[in-house]
Amino acid sequence: MERKYFGTDGIRGIVPFELSPEFAVRIGKAAQNVLGQSDSSCVIGGDTRLSTDLIKSALAAGIASAGGNVFDAGVIPTPGISYLINHFSLAYGGVVSASHNPFEYNGIKFFDGQGYKLSDETEYEIEVHIDSLEFRDVDPGCVGRIFEMADAQDIYADYLASFIKEESGLKVAFDCANGATSIVARLMAEKAGLKAEFINTEPDGKNINLNCGATHPEALAHFVVKNGLDGGFAYDGDGDRVIAVDAEGQQINGDHLIGFLISYYKQKGLLGQPVAVGTVMSNFGLEKKLLAEGVRFIRSKVGDRYVLEEMLLHDAVIGGEDSGHLILLDKARTGDGLLVSAVILSALAEEKLSFADLFSFEPVPRVLLNVKVRNKDRFSDDGEIQKAIAAAEAELEDRGRLVVRPSGTEPLVRVMVEADDGDLAERIARKLAELIEKRLGG
Repeated sequence: MERKYFGTDGIRGIVPFELSPEFAVRIGKAAQNVLGQSDSSCVIGGDTRLSTDLIKSALAAGIASAGGNVFDAGVIPTPGISYLINHFSLAYGGVVSASHNPFEYNGIKFFDGQGYKLSDETEYEIEVHIDSLEFRDVDPGCVGRIFEMADAQDIYADYLASFIKEESGLKVAFDCANGATSIVARLMAEKAGLKAEFINTEPDGKNINLNCGATHPEALAHFVVKNGLDGGFAYDGDGDRVIAVDAEGQQINGDHLIGFLISYYKQKGLLGQPVAVGTVMSNFGLEKKLLAEGVRFIRSKVGDRYVLEEMLLHDAVIGGEDSGHLILLDKARTGDGLLVSAVILSALAEEKLSFADLFSFEPVPRVLLNVKVRNKDRFSDDGEIQKAIAAAEAELEDRGRLVVRPSGTEPLVRVMVEADDGDLAERIARKLAELIEKRLGG
């Protein structure tokens, strides 16, 4: 079962080429046929890209033409849709966003009736419907309606603010990446009474993720240091990932946040089973820290929905990725940057800690290189590349780890090497990256 439209996180492409309005209509029809029932209702939302209204309108039209009612939540983070599905007991939800990608990209992803991302099998079923030659609209009297959900942002912000239990007095900044958190982050802070500053909250359709947010946390780091703040949080375009910085501007990635939260949950008796989930890209230092605390660490494929699958399989409460996708299953069904920020702020206040205390372990030296390629599908069939990877693994032996994989959302092959010797990691990573570029690059 190989999917041809869905990647690691939904369907993505440049608008209006790979992701056209016509294609979005078909996706909407297919989603309603698979996820909805006659006269069922769903909720959709999106980020601040120039093309989001165009694609969201087409998606809604497709859903309605197949008989589904649509509630449009407007600009809202991806995890907000997951929350609203459960809050209103809806059949499913859809998000129009390309997350951390540049503005010219957009995407469509779905949540089921419980607020979880779809399985590979369900996405494949939707693809079958997209390609069906017998794909027809419903009778004229059965088409769905499209409504505005005007209070969606307030409802979601109330939920987020409820997790900030105690005022810490910390002066905090939020970098909203000119994306979907631009409104809700401010609402959350106001409702919780936080002392907060905000940057990159003026989207113009083209500046989402542009030198800001979780993919460029140096902008937040500069702002925090310049203004003498205690720390801050940076989000990506759709708000499902978070990166923190401390008062000195040091970046605190998802691995460190996972380590901190697991220790906090364990101390408070909230962890349940002594198990946590990361990915093949999680730093080995995190695994060593957790093992020392008696917590088993499980690695999934890259992608927060694969993290979730392992979490559900092993009854884990906390899981996530070093990129900042963190899932707290006792509070949400998907990764949520704002929710994680709220929980961390509450924990810092309760324990009288600073942002510097979020550094939870000593990381093993890592080199991560992204190699642009023409056709990433050729990666696994290239014998010379696979031979070089095997040789690198043999050279590392028990001194480190190697992960080489095609990106699920971009024309890239990612090369990650961890080793107890940083120079060794650098040399191996560079050698592999040069070979991959030679074999598959432009």
